[in-house]
Amino acid sequence: MEKLDEYLNVAIDLAKQAGQMIIEWHRKGSFEVNIKSNVKDLVTEVDVKIERFIFDSLKQRYPEHRFIGEESVNDSNKYLAWDEPTWIVDPIDGTMNFAHFSPWCSVSIGLAIKQKLVLGVIDCPHLGRTYSAIKDGGAHCNGKPIHVSSINEVEKALIQTEIPVGFKFPKSPNFADKLFDSIYWKCQGFRCVGSCCVSLCLVAEGAADVYFMHGLKIWDMAAGYVIVTEAGGFICSISGENFDPNKGNLIAASNSVLATKIVERFQDSKQ
Repeated sequence: MEKLDEYLNVAIDLAKQAGQMIIEWHRKGSFEVNIKSNVKDLVTEVDVKIERFIFDSLKQRYPEHRFIGEESVNDSNKYLAWDEPTWIVDPIDGTMNFAHFSPWCSVSIGLAIKQKLVLGVIDCPHLGRTYSAIKDGGAHCNGKPIHVSSINEVEKALIQTEIPVGFKFPKSPNFADKLFDSIYWKCQGFRCVGSCCVSLCLVAEGAADVYFMHGLKIWDMAAGYVIVTEAGGFICSISGENFDPNKGNLIAASNSVLATKIVERFQDSKQ
């Protein structure tokens, strides 16, 4: 626990510094934007510089640790597969938002030890909020404890997700129509924030009740998983199985009852 406290303080400091870099680049008003896999998949020079800053700082302190980062990932290190302490970093979660000068972006730093996620820090610089958690230590925003909501009914829930451009729904008959009818139109409210990390933090502090998403990467989920679960929330896969950070999907909810209801509605939509 004492070592985790040290790691947490280091991660919070780095995330805040990186968040300030986001603010400064937005104030500057211009930066280089490049295309990765397609025109909807962007990377900016700021993403690269922030990741390098965070990793260089961590490697100087902890040279024996391992590292996974969105902008430096390759086929040999894009999954959590080592027992050594492994830092998992998304330098800007919500790069599309950042590139359009939207405030819904964040810096995410997670840590796994023996392949278990044990620490998460997410800095949302434009919101002035830094979320943090370590295993068995509770979740906090700007140093104050946070907790998920008590909502356990879909009809009373504020639900978040994204529908990525080009996403292909399962080929089962009328899946999209059924899903929209059973979840999107039946909940009390529906939001698309554009940042997985920000969305998970909103669930953690009770400002939203559910977030679900396909097509995620480990750096999208690692820090947020710790923050949500330490805030009393529940996370599983969209199929209802135990959460696996190496698999690209999740349902994060205020409790297991609400998560199970979302899982059931996914299953019903596929029939």
